[in-house]
Amino acid sequence: ATGNNGVDITLFAGYADKTWTFGGNTGTGQKISLVDIACTFLKPFGIGDIPDWVKNGNVDLDISDVSFVATIPDQSTSKPNSYEVGGTVEWLLNFSSFNLSLDAVVDVTFSNTTTTGKITGTTELLGLTFEIGYQFGDEKTNIYLQWEGIKATYAHDEQKKQDIFTVTFNKMSLGDIITKFMDAIIPGFELSAPWNLLNSINLDSL
Repeated sequence: ATGNNGVDITLFAGYADKTWTFGGNTGTGQKISLVDIACTFLKPFGIGDIPDWVKNGNVDLDISDVSFVATIPDQSTSKPNSYEVGGTVEWLLNFSSFNLSLDAVVDVTFSNTTTTGKITGTTELLGLTFEIGYQFGDEKTNIYLQWEGIKATYAHDEQKKQDIFTVTFNKMSLGDIITKFMDAIIPGFELSAPWNLLNSINLDSL
């Protein structure tokens, strides 16, 4: 529980095909505030002087829909144990004129000394909404950042020892980029003549 709110936890265990499965998850949509936990449990260690701007709701770091599954085969199967952790993270930071929000879904698996997983989410920064993604642990590591129709991707191929950076434009013109960026600062912004000619410069083929 955090504060005056309770969190439901469901636990389960089963055995089939020479394999034990243990797991648990929190109630759907129930949030756990990591900021509240930090403020509560740091006090016994003499760290009770939390800045006012943190305590006044300017920082939120919540996790929800947390799940954990442990798969443990019998030794006779010669199969490795595996552990999977998942959940949703919501992070909000308001400091002076700087505002940042992030919603992310995390899915990580540990198996046979190997860690694989992916993190996907959206974040708002300076009035712009970005989609981010990170996939790791397999032969190819991928990171991408997308804003509107622009997507930048980094991929590392472990076998070929190659790093590849790509930028793609999906149904975007040069004028679209300028208009959408300025619209986040000045709502309703549009390019006027003669600058609206930039709308005809199609970037799809780049």
